Amino acid sequence: QQYAADANKVCKDLERTGDTLKQPESVAEIEQYATELEKKVDETVGKLDDIPTPGGDDGPTRQEFAADANRVCKDLERTGDSLKEPESVAEIEQFATDLEKKVDEAVGKLDDLERPSGDDGEKADKFIEEIKKGTDDQIKPALAELRDAAQAKDEKAIVAAAEKIEKVKTPEADRLANELGAKECAN
Repeated sequence: QQYAADANKVCKDLERTGDTLKQPESVAEIEQYATELEKKVDETVGKLDDIPTPGGDDGPTRQEFAADANRVCKDLERTGDSLKEPESVAEIEQFATDLEKKVDEAVGKLDDLERPSGDDGEKADKFIEEIKKGTDDQIKPALAELRDAAQAKDEKAIVAAAEKIEKVKTPEADRLANELGAKECAN
């Protein structure tokens, strides 16, 4: 009964939040409205996931972990797609900084996910460690190179750094993501 009461409260909070969002008045505002609404729904799903289930819990199943990881990775992809593409060399530095911040947030969210128990939990731990390794060893250095090249206004270095970012490969993380069912997290 407590679970149902807590879940109803969370859902009513979402309903109230939806009522408070500014309704779009133009085509340009529709995308922003949809993004805000989707964020609120994702927050609600997260809150529902946090409500203790009756009878205890041994952690999420592999499928539940995969669904949560997929949501984080899909959010990162959407966020990356929504970042304003730099239109000049001057904007590249801020773009790289914003992208690095979003990557760090996503890696933090993945790291915060509750892991399944047993072999799937070990696999999830390895997956997240591989994500962190790929981020620290490949993505962040490439973004730093991109920022440095933009500061130096070196177009050749900008292109080279952008190509490095495009070529980032994390085969072990991809393999583990696929085995766990977190296909949105595989390259």
